[in-house]
Amino acid sequence: MKRYLILLLLVSFCGGGSETTAVEDSATTTSSSITSFTSTTSSSTTTTTLPPTTTTTTIPIPQKTIIVLEININNPITKLKDVRDAIACGIDKNYVNSNILQNTVTSYNSLIPPDFAVDGLDTAYTDINCSSKNYSENFVSATNILKRQFTATSWFDGIRCTNETACRIENLKLRDSSVSPNFNEQGVSVTGCNPGSEPTMQSHSLFIADYISRLGIKATVLNRGCKSISYEYVKSSEYANIIKDTNGICELASNSLRISKITINNLYDYFSSLTEKQTDVCYEFFYTNFSNQVIKDNLVILKEDNNNIEAARSIERELLSNNVIIPLYIISDDSQKRTFERYKDEKAALEEELNSIDSDSDRAYDINNRIVELDAILLGSEESLTFFHWSP
Repeated sequence: MKRYLILLLLVSFCGGGSETTAVEDSATTTSSSITSFTSTTSSSTTTTTLPPTTTTTTIPIPQKTIIVLEININNPITKLKDVRDAIACGIDKNYVNSNILQNTVTSYNSLIPPDFAVDGLDTAYTDINCSSKNYSENFVSATNILKRQFTATSWFDGIRCTNETACRIENLKLRDSSVSPNFNEQGVSVTGCNPGSEPTMQSHSLFIADYISRLGIKATVLNRGCKSISYEYVKSSEYANIIKDTNGICELASNSLRISKITINNLYDYFSSLTEKQTDVCYEFFYTNFSNQVIKDNLVILKEDNNNIEAARSIERELLSNNVIIPLYIISDDSQKRTFERYKDEKAALEEELNSIDSDSDRAYDINNRIVELDAILLGSEESLTFFHWSP
């Protein structure tokens, strides 16, 4: 009897060891594994499937870029705040962004792009003079602003003026010509980009000029080839020499309006470039020629704390309330994603090419430099402030 019990215990012990080993082996497998357990009292089999372990890294698409309209206060027309306020009312950026550009861009109402708006505010731009979302109502608001200092053949009172049915004011004249003696001698020009450089900016320049002309102010478009200019380059002697050697550049600097696409590295560099001269040349980032003591005081704070949102908002309020810079749009999330995928595909193709060529060749050198640039873009880690607009 004792021998029988010992034999039975040994059989049980060996069977249990085999089952434990199977569980331990399945637990250490990272891919799908199947472990079967068979009972001695039943013919049924239980199968457990462990799903594959996968890790997905999501890189957020950066939103550091904004497109704005800059208005020069040294111009005899746009130096008048009533004119700037009327222009701000008369431009229907939402119509252009939605109906013309088909939401490839997103209307934006702040000067601070989403990645830097840590307070969650993206609607800083609210104009009490033209708060309606309806163009016809805002056109009335624009004409009411102009009536303060101007006369015209007709203000179209009682007539509904729409995007499709344009009303155009004629013979706009200052009541007191001494306010701006050269007002009626010239119109305004909108400096933008040609279609080959930036088609969305070109579309906005055309529509902005048309909206301004509806207010009785002659407006033309100067669309030229645009390129990115970095903060460091603008401060260089090379840039200064190019500006000094370019005929007509200082006349361009006196134009009334310019559209710029700005990619931001920090809020101090950004706002100081918008409100202070960076170099001793006539044409650079600082286009509006507008500043005041509030801006200067808050730049001191930003210099010590580069992304202080309270100081940045104080500067933004001054620029927006004086309508010297008007935010137009940011690139839509869908467009950003498509661009992001194109950059990823470009990087993959370059890496594949790099593996098939001489690592010491000039082509390999160029590819490596481009891959570094793409990595910075894909990770949202560009370190330089850049303006994209017309520049020699």
